[in-house]
Amino acid sequence: IEVIPLGLELKNFMHHPQLTAGLKNKLAIQSGHRLVGLVGRMVPIKGHYIFLNAVHRVLLKYPDVAFVLVGDGELRKSLELECQRLGIREKVTFLGWRRDLNRIYADLDVVALSSLNEGTPVSLIEAMAAGKAVVATNVGGVPDVVEDGVSGLLVPPKDSEALADAVIRLLKDDDLRRSLGECGRASVYPKYDVTRLIQNMEKFYL
Repeated sequence: IEVIPLGLELKNFMHHPQLTAGLKNKLAIQSGHRLVGLVGRMVPIKGHYIFLNAVHRVLLKYPDVAFVLVGDGELRKSLELECQRLGIREKVTFLGWRRDLNRIYADLDVVALSSLNEGTPVSLIEAMAAGKAVVATNVGGVPDVVEDGVSGLLVPPKDSEALADAVIRLLKDDDLRRSLGECGRASVYPKYDVTRLIQNMEKFYL
């Protein structure tokens, strides 16, 4: 048995300096303030409520941090209400579906994933290709992509406190954030790039 990993067009996410600051400027985020994001469908399996509770915990220590949710789905209205209930609505921006994910990742300081289960985590692979530090729940195929403490941070599922602590750890440690971002990029590119997939499939069939 030979496993051929997923292949994505990752070159679009490799760091391009001209893309930086566009999203932060649009959201009126002051220079030096951090931006944390989660990219994914707003459905129960993605664990957005866990993420929002983690956001609440992070803001208690770092009130200047801003957050974005990219994606849409059946839970969007209830998630917006949950933000209001937690008193974090002004700190969380719902961006909806976006095609310019390369521009989104370019401005994120930390990318989170709070899924209750996951196959191959595409959003993490994209974020890591963009050189971003990631924090994710240790479920499904996530540990196949993220090595804890080397290319990202892994936390137990359904644990908003652990998720918040990991985000805070990255927010206060620039060197760790940079190191995880660099190792993350090296671990996913070219391993998960479409050119490698094509080569593997050609070799397999021949």
